[in-house]
Amino acid sequence: MKKYIGFLLTLICVMMASSALALTEFEWNIRCGYKTAGNTTLYDCYYEETVASGTDLPVGQYRFEPRGSLPGGTYVKVASLGLEGKEEIMYYSNGNVLYAYIDSANLARATVTVKASNGEKYAVPEVCYANPATWHIVLTENFGESHAKVLIDALERGGYSDSEGGSSEKKATIVRSGIRWVDENGEEQSVTLDTLGTAVSVIVYNKEKLTVPTADLRWDTSAEADEMLAVIKAHKSGKASLRDKASTKGNVIKKVTTNRIVLVMEKGKKFTKVLCDGMVGYIINTALTYYPVGGIDESEAEPQPGWVSFRGKLKSRNTVNIRQNGKNGSRILTDFIAGTPIMVFSQDEKWSEIDVGGYRAYILNEYVTLDDGTITEE
Repeated sequence: MKKYIGFLLTLICVMMASSALALTEFEWNIRCGYKTAGNTTLYDCYYEETVASGTDLPVGQYRFEPRGSLPGGTYVKVASLGLEGKEEIMYYSNGNVLYAYIDSANLARATVTVKASNGEKYAVPEVCYANPATWHIVLTENFGESHAKVLIDALERGGYSDSEGGSSEKKATIVRSGIRWVDENGEEQSVTLDTLGTAVSVIVYNKEKLTVPTADLRWDTSAEADEMLAVIKAHKSGKASLRDKASTKGNVIKKVTTNRIVLVMEKGKKFTKVLCDGMVGYIINTALTYYPVGGIDESEAEPQPGWVSFRGKLKSRNTVNIRQNGKNGSRILTDFIAGTPIMVFSQDEKWSEIDVGGYRAYILNEYVTLDDGTITEE
């Protein structure tokens, strides 16, 4: 006798979760304490019982079948205890909360330990930690009003973070980002920065995500017009240190992956003050390449919108690698699922230089579909 437990339970849970939660992807992400570590295969779970010959005793076993994948860094919740080296997780997809199993090794914590002034430590979702606009709602929901006030005070004063989970604590300067957006009426609106691009960025305004030209953003900066954005250039080590002081002796707040895009607040002789993932810190100038807002010089052509594609298809569960430069064998930074929007700055015979998901990176031309105005959603 065989029992299929995956589909029915998933269907029921999806219906319950969808009707009860009705969250946007951003609202879902700030409530998650876990994320996928790299491209992750999704599995359906089957429970099968067989009766051995000559006995009436059933023997049961679980079987897992692949049914798609999630890109690395997807925020998830753990739905139940582990089962044979796999975890049942909940994830967000097209407005619905779905269930699946993944390998336990592909589940990573997405929290930062924050030490409040009273000495207590709390695990704060990293998406909340990096977005001050979410502090009150998320921390109140997780810890209650009184504890939330203590935590918000700690965060506004700098707080202490230990993202590695170890015993040493590093001071992190976290400020309200001060990002403003010039709306269609020419008015400046306070917004939360979701994804920074040199050409276009994603902001959260009135709880909705909007894609806007980066040139329409305003922030406090003393940088020259052609150096208001920067891209991390750490091609040897793969990461650059964001420090709390403009000195190599300053504490490392976090390691920032090469090719990530940051906002320039002040350029010094040796260090540049930047805003990165909601944190203000200093990165040595030699680890930065500077760009004007818009990502191009006046003599260059305008970037062209497009999508990551797989074998010419925009709707596919396959993911495509992006790299630190347009060379064979260059470092893989991360991957993006087909259909992810990009901005294409230049193309040679093999490679395209693009903005995608907060990176200024390179992708093979065969995985790029340009928007020529003729493509429609199927």
